[in-house]
Amino acid sequence: MSGTTVIVEREPVGEPMREVAPARAACYGWLAALFKGPPPPALLEWVVNPDFRVVAFEVAGAELSAELVAAASEADLDELRWDYNNLFLVPAGQYLTPYESVYRGRHRDARGKARLGGLNGPETAEVARFYRAWEVEVDQDRRLLPDFAGVELDFLRLLAAREVKAWEAGDAAGARRLVDAQRTFLLDHAGRWLPELCGKMAALAGQPLYAAVARFARSFLALEEATFRDLPPLAGGGSPDPAG
Repeated sequence: MSGTTVIVEREPVGEPMREVAPARAACYGWLAALFKGPPPPALLEWVVNPDFRVVAFEVAGAELSAELVAAASEADLDELRWDYNNLFLVPAGQYLTPYESVYRGRHRDARGKARLGGLNGPETAEVARFYRAWEVEVDQDRRLLPDFAGVELDFLRLLAAREVKAWEAGDAAGARRLVDAQRTFLLDHAGRWLPELCGKMAALAGQPLYAAVARFARSFLALEEATFRDLPPLAGGGSPDPAG
């Protein structure tokens, strides 16, 4: 019988995520390294790599991607080290207090005055449980709390890297569980406070590179959130249980 076909094969669930998994893992890895400590030369060299420039353009547009390249090309490692310490380590004027429990634990005291949350709050414990569910923990030698900005980004890097390996191994079910885990962690944790931290970082950074990195991170996280909110659960839910 002739006529226009109305039945078409549906694209396998999760295939669009498979295509972007390597780039997503690379972005998380780069951001995690920058948020965990002062950047080594290799991280600056990666910014001027043509492959990264393509990704940066797609994530943040031509203006910001060019700003990143220019800032990385002109960056002084000693100045970057000072800037990182002021932003992430030294409780002074530029300090970001980069912990989820501090941002999400904000409240008003008995007098109605706004207060930041404290360290090691309920959010810290929730994040640590999420890590344990995926059989990872924070390196004790680094002396970082589980909800430190760089640690949360590194966890998303780890999940994305595992997802890449699962797709490559033909383990579609495992890859989908990892996508769901990333969705849950981003929407329940990292995405609920890191964009605000990045906004403050862009305003307070003394070095052009960290200001540009903060804006790139904010754009990337916004893109991730939009993607995950539009994407239906791939493995039946958002449980952090690695066994599904």
